[in-house]
Amino acid sequence: KEADTTQTKEEEDKEADEDQNVVDKTSVEGKVEVTVNTPGESMQEMRYDVDLIKANSGQQVKLTLNNPAEAEAMKHNFVIVKKADAKSVAKAGLEAGKEQGYLPEDSDKIYAASELVDPGRQTTFEFSLDEAGKYEFICTYPGHYPLMKGKIVVD
Repeated sequence: KEADTTQTKEEEDKEADEDQNVVDKTSVEGKVEVTVNTPGESMQEMRYDVDLIKANSGQQVKLTLNNPAEAEAMKHNFVIVKKADAKSVAKAGLEAGKEQGYLPEDSDKIYAASELVDPGRQTTFEFSLDEAGKYEFICTYPGHYPLMKGKIVVD
């Protein structure tokens, strides 16, 4: 049986208040730039330094994913999906394997994705989300999804 994932407005507001690192670009016209860092040298420390990104429908976002880690296991990517699809996309990424950068090919559940970023490197990519709603960003590198995720809210 599927769990009920609907939230009341009060629960959504409370959850939004818990997001400590918010990047709100809804008041900006045109293309916006966002930098997301991935601090942490161990499985316990790894995370994105941004919890929530807010953007307008159709707004072009230029996102830089910066990986300052030194540990070889701290490779990361930034994959945008609907929250309900996050777990299945992470699993499909694992099955896709290293050769595919832990990204499933031709997945209609992925709205945008960066390449896999090695420690000490960064990548920049652009995307826009045309449909208002809630999205989740995740890392599909093996074992990272449970800790490395955040939200994108599109107005």
